[in-house]
Amino acid sequence: MRAGDAPGQAQQAGQLTSRLADHLDGDRPDQASPLGWRCFQLGVLMLASSALIAGLLLLVALIQGSRRRVSPWRDPVNRVLALTAVLMLVGAAFTRGFATYNPVLNWLGLANWLPFFWAFWGFQPYLCTAVARRRVALALVAGTVPVLITGLGQVYLGWSGPWQILGGAVVWWMAPGGNPPGRLSGLFDYANITAAWLALSWPLLLAALLETARRHRRDGWFPLLTTLILAIGQLAGVYLTDSRNAWGALVLAVPLVVGPGSWAWLLPLLALGLLPVLLATLP
Repeated sequence: MRAGDAPGQAQQAGQLTSRLADHLDGDRPDQASPLGWRCFQLGVLMLASSALIAGLLLLVALIQGSRRRVSPWRDPVNRVLALTAVLMLVGAAFTRGFATYNPVLNWLGLANWLPFFWAFWGFQPYLCTAVARRRVALALVAGTVPVLITGLGQVYLGWSGPWQILGGAVVWWMAPGGNPPGRLSGLFDYANITAAWLALSWPLLLAALLETARRHRRDGWFPLLTTLILAIGQLAGVYLTDSRNAWGALVLAVPLVVGPGSWAWLLPLLALGLLPVLLATLP
């Protein structure tokens, strides 16, 4: 490396970082802090790829979103969640089971639930406008791309793991041919979990596809083709997971996303399409 290369590379890296920061700052709701808004978007983007990195980013966003907020008790949903949390705590404290039952498991189980009640309130500043919700939805759709790439590579190219970075802080466990064998699992390492994630992100991807189809004359064909390729890849991924629950979820999401204006012809068509799934499920 020549002596003059280092300053030029540092300048390019600085420009790239500045452009990324400007992009992340776009469409920020007034209630959201700049740091929290950036961390929330990056956390949603990384959620499928690394629970550790996404969790740290979302924790920062949650703390930022909880500061200088109005009382959570103004929202009736928060009051219901608070009552639910109290009942869960009381139930964990007074549950009596078999002699071999470990009551500590009650509290470990609550650790999986109660933080989400806080998150329901703390993340609201980042989702309070339609533009912000659209941006976050697109971040979640973009975060699904590694799931599809690793899953399809696993099934068709024989990719296998573990792949790890950051000294093992991020590990992708991938069995060759899928787990269970023959079923796409990708970086989640189990087909049903992958199917659940793809079914979760499918309505958002379908909405993005319909939006780009309506706007292709203004935005050009590239966004439409990109979204269409992602949609086809996601359909293929869900099919290869061999999860009939995910197949049904994909079909049921279509009328909800498309809207009631098309239900007169869409619902009978979907019912006909679900018939093979039902026949396969009955035995």
